[in-house]
Amino acid sequence: TAVPLQGGTQTISSGSLTIQKTVDSPSNNVTLNASDVPLARWTFTAYGEPVKITALSVQPVYTGTGTGSLKNGRLLFNGQQFGSTQNTPIASGTPFTVNYTVNPGTPVTV
Repeated sequence: TAVPLQGGTQTISSGSLTIQKTVDSPSNNVTLNASDVPLARWTFTAYGEPVKITALSVQPVYTGTGTGSLKNGRLLFNGQQFGSTQNTPIASGTPFTVNYTVNPGTPVTV
């Protein structure tokens, strides 16, 4: 009895997601062979409805000569790893499968 049981068109609210670089995000070069170095920090904020993120593509920028990869890269959502640790080639972005849902009113630092 609490929900009207009427036929016809129903409207579902849409959700949106904003992504902003944090003020404390690193912006310097990374030392060769360094370990556990954060490369960037972003704040994800959902509006309206929860927004599910299935994958994020990461592409490092390398200013040296030759080729290589970012080894054992991982994505942290509020300090907790989502998805697998993987190597990312310098020449192209590699998607990380994360399957994370950002809820409205609860910003997440990635």
